Amino acid sequence: MIALLIIGGLTAGTFYPLTLTFVLRNLPIRFVLLGIAMYAADIVFTTDMAQAWEAFFMEHLSWRWIFWNGTILTPLMILLVHLGIPWQPLPQPQPGHPVPSWRGFLYASLGVALLYIALDQGQRLDWFHSSLIVGLVVAGVFLVGAAVVRHFLLPNPLVNFRFLLRKNTLLLALVVISFRFCDACHSS
Repeated sequence: MIALLIIGGLTAGTFYPLTLTFVLRNLPIRFVLLGIAMYAADIVFTTDMAQAWEAFFMEHLSWRWIFWNGTILTPLMILLVHLGIPWQPLPQPQPGHPVPSWRGFLYASLGVALLYIALDQGQRLDWFHSSLIVGLVVAGVFLVGAAVVRHFLLPNPLVNFRFLLRKNTLLLALVVISFRFCDACHSS
């Protein structure tokens, strides 16, 4: 069960970027704003509906259905994705350009995941008085640092750190973090 939850978590992280990419690349230009609005509504809807859905299962069925509903809905989603997204070949690097580095993505992803676990469990385990939290933070910072150093030594054409420092990107990150923080405070 834990292995399946890990796989589900890793694949769920690609859902929102792929959805927005699909909206921007495949919808006619006059429907792009509507597609982005539906995408934003989906984020709010799924975040807030998950708790109500889980409460329904606990009240009327069993806590086990929280996990089993994915086995029912996943084949349907796979079918809809297969039918709805046109096949496109992977882009090939142009001659003279650097080849994408998946190792850098692995370093960064694992490092951020470790930092997230440390932040999530820090209060419960008494923050830096716990050797587990210290280990998670040290390993996470090391892996994220390794990803940044690797990026500057071997540039990855798929990652543009200067994009993250743009005013609009920082504003969007601030809005999303504030929204999620307020939503988490409201839920608890």
